[in-house]
Amino acid sequence: MPTLLNDIDFNKIEFLMFVLDELADKLSSEGKDVIKLTLGKAQEPLHNEIINAHIEAIRDPEKRNLVYPEGLPLLRKKIAEWYTSMGNPVDSKNVLINTGTSPFFKDLFRLMVEDGDEILIPGPYYSVYYVCGLLARAKVKFYSVDPVTLRINMESFKKNYNPERTKFIVFCSPGNPYGNIVSAEEYKEVLDIISDKTYLLGDEIYRNTGFYDKVTSLFDVTEKRDNVIISNSFSKGFRMYTARVGFCILPDRLLQPIRVLLQHTLLTTNPTEQFAVVEALNHQDEVVALTESYRKRSEYIIDKLSDIKEVKVIKSQGGFYTVLDCTKFIKKHNLEASFELAKEILNQTGVAVVPGSDFGLPNGLRISFTHLRFNEAVDRLYKYFIDKEVS
Repeated sequence: MPTLLNDIDFNKIEFLMFVLDELADKLSSEGKDVIKLTLGKAQEPLHNEIINAHIEAIRDPEKRNLVYPEGLPLLRKKIAEWYTSMGNPVDSKNVLINTGTSPFFKDLFRLMVEDGDEILIPGPYYSVYYVCGLLARAKVKFYSVDPVTLRINMESFKKNYNPERTKFIVFCSPGNPYGNIVSAEEYKEVLDIISDKTYLLGDEIYRNTGFYDKVTSLFDVTEKRDNVIISNSFSKGFRMYTARVGFCILPDRLLQPIRVLLQHTLLTTNPTEQFAVVEALNHQDEVVALTESYRKRSEYIIDKLSDIKEVKVIKSQGGFYTVLDCTKFIKKHNLEASFELAKEILNQTGVAVVPGSDFGLPNGLRISFTHLRFNEAVDRLYKYFIDKEVS
């Protein structure tokens, strides 16, 4: 069998977000005033009590040296209580900790995908779903999210879903990159379609950052959990991107296999960071404040760019991002695709954005709400597009 090294063209799947981020850092080191709208990494400072919990754990050898492959019992219990408080009763035994959520996608896909199996992911998509599918040798297929209604296109879903072959269906709500929120009605329609051979994987990393409405969980719409997996993390709403503490809520039958994988391939997630996120769960009000800031930034970019004829802003319903559809702009100005456009914007304005090709949007740009100088960055983008229109 050919190796993955030969099967996958790694040049084609390089994460251009990091390429632009590195180009931005290089320009910044050369003295250019750069504003990065790339990573979903909040700049707001952590609460002092979260920082102190981390420092205390570092200084305490008993805490610092704890090794639990599945995660600290205290944190697993705290997460179970958090989900239960949101109306989704969870037993702490079903909560497993890892260094973010991405390793869970990789392990689950590689553990469970057989020859000929398919994985169905949203289009546009977050690249970890796609790349982890490739690593598992799955056939990756897509269901469309409508950029106008921000709802799942059920015709595309039915067309690409195979009741015999689709092993996983991935949802991200609010979505990355559109910021769409999957409604209870959409989830219920999916549940009516799928067979018992399919697992539903709900990525809830942005669940606590809905701008206008409560974000529905898969747990809200089905009591059957033997085929439902939830992933989440403290990277986004809790502003702890580099802590790398994520978790999955797993059905009983998957607990022992994933537990053993964690024992052999992880050993432990940094316990000092786990103590910090235990404390973070005591500060939900800060997540609410962050969400309000991002809602305002979302509305600012919509208002500011509304009269740019060749650019359409997708109105986010939540999360950390919006998308600029630059199809008309790219065509008019003879640009190859979003990567070329992103580089030109960076060099001319000092604003770093992410090429939409990372998400299956060759003519789009993803804009992160996370920079404290967001409005200034949007003003620079406005000037860039306006100047191009009149030139």
